Amino acid sequence: MKAFFVALAMTAACNKSIGPMGSANDQLALEDVNFLVQTSATDVAEVERGLPEGATRLGGDELSKQSAREIAAVRRQVLELNGAKTVVFGVANLEGKWLATDAENDPFASNPVGQETERLFDSAKTTRVVGNVLPRIRKGRPEASYVATAAIRDAKGNVNGYFVTTISLSEYAYRLQEALRSHWSDRVRGGAKGSDIVPVFYVVLATPTDLFPAPKVPAVNVEALKTEGVFAKAKANTMSGNLTITDRKFGYAAAMLPKLGDDVAVAVLHSEP
Repeated sequence: MKAFFVALAMTAACNKSIGPMGSANDQLALEDVNFLVQTSATDVAEVERGLPEGATRLGGDELSKQSAREIAAVRRQVLELNGAKTVVFGVANLEGKWLATDAENDPFASNPVGQETERLFDSAKTTRVVGNVLPRIRKGRPEASYVATAAIRDAKGNVNGYFVTTISLSEYAYRLQEALRSHWSDRVRGGAKGSDIVPVFYVVLATPTDLFPAPKVPAVNVEALKTEGVFAKAKANTMSGNLTITDRKFGYAAAMLPKLGDDVAVAVLHSEP
């Protein structure tokens, strides 16, 4: 990853540690990351089961007549899509033109089909469902998104379009952070933690070139993780360590999310109250 410098107002000192000798914070961060790896795998499996069935329901010879209403109806009809964690669904024709989406603020409008999406579509012609993390534009700024697609076929079985779903990495980081919050709230209520206070934690997704934090993650925390090179560490293996950020002690851990994409990792900062 590119070198980054933490602001002078922040102290970021990392004590790398793995295994039983690590602090409570870094060991709990490692537990958090393992939980989120499993959560992400479940989310992707849900999409991979539901998207092909949705594509079948949208199939036929009049693909151009698909609309937001039809897409929304299919989502309601397919259990896995009704509960899917991706936020937008759309239909594209073979030329890569978006015919319809179920979003008011259409993220596909600023993302015409590019080479990466074309490769995804080509794979979908022979594979039941495919997905990966692709570069995108969101609110006028570079982003990255998980994109999955399944081929739509006409009455003769020929591919005549694609059923697509997506979520930006920053939105998905928020989804994972909320899942972790629910997980810890359940532990606290169940008495398993030995405390009645939910710990402080932040979730960030990482690619080889950037980090995508959940909303409201302090910028100074993101910079600290950049400095630690969490993507490179996750690529090598699941890693945990310790950081002090603005006088607060955190443990951190990172791991790859192979089900979500080829080059995407999740990192967690964890601090006990």
